[in-house]
Amino acid sequence: MAEPSIAAETRQTTTIPKRLQLHESNHPRMVLVSAPLTGNDYLNWNFGVKRALRVKMKLGFIDGTSITPSANDPHFKQWIRVESMVTTWILNSISKDTVEAFMYTKSSRNLWLDLEQRYGVQWATIVSTTEENMFTDIRNCISILILYKHEEALGRNGRTKANTTMHL
Repeated sequence: MAEPSIAAETRQTTTIPKRLQLHESNHPRMVLVSAPLTGNDYLNWNFGVKRALRVKMKLGFIDGTSITPSANDPHFKQWIRVESMVTTWILNSISKDTVEAFMYTKSSRNLWLDLEQRYGVQWATIVSTTEENMFTDIRNCISILILYKHEEALGRNGRTKANTTMHL
């Protein structure tokens, strides 16, 4: 006799928490985002995957809020199924050239942390450096403005107050 589908098993009981339910359209070949992770697009990819998992009520599997139930919990097997499905969805959302490095990760949470460690750190450094440079540029502009105003008040910019009013 054929094994019932995950969706069919989910329909058989109404006591399964929503975060552990799988819709009939949820299948292992599903891709969460339109463009797979290649490495240099991590921030957009990260945002898209989180959004997709939030819609499916599965974000807790990657953010650590969906804790593994004990083996004697009545929902343990369903939790394992959903956990495996989330891991598979994320793996399907990574480019073919990159995914092999992550194939043997034990959980979706570990996979998410591995991806963040590998790609998120470099992007955080770039963003941090960009922000730092931007604030340095702003400080420099403010310093130049203050210096210009100070020079203007002292009449050192080559124009006197009389000349300034005449040119207006």
